[in-house]
Amino acid sequence: MLKAILAAQSPRISAISRAMPGNPEANYKAIQRLLDRIEPQAVDAPFVIGDPTEMPQPQACKTEYVGTLKDGKTKGFWLLVLATPFRGRALPFSFITFPLRPSSSTSTRVV
Repeated sequence: MLKAILAAQSPRISAISRAMPGNPEANYKAIQRLLDRIEPQAVDAPFVIGDPTEMPQPQACKTEYVGTLKDGKTKGFWLLVLATPFRGRALPFSFITFPLRPSSSTSTRVV
């Protein structure tokens, strides 16, 4: 199931069930049975969640860390939000910006 979660790159049960080997409908029911037995909201794991995101900044023409995103047109930068699980939620505690221009440096900010 963990391989399917990574392969699906989505938290949706339907996407995970399609990424698992076998019948997607049977996989969906198996995931539902597992979720009924455990309480995901009650699990507090001692790890950090990282969410990389492209942040568009079309108005930033002279900002040193803003470059061009994957589409080749929009100005922006990469943002990595770091969070820790707590009672079924992700609490962000920091973020890191990754500049798209090679001459600028990476900065870390605490939220």
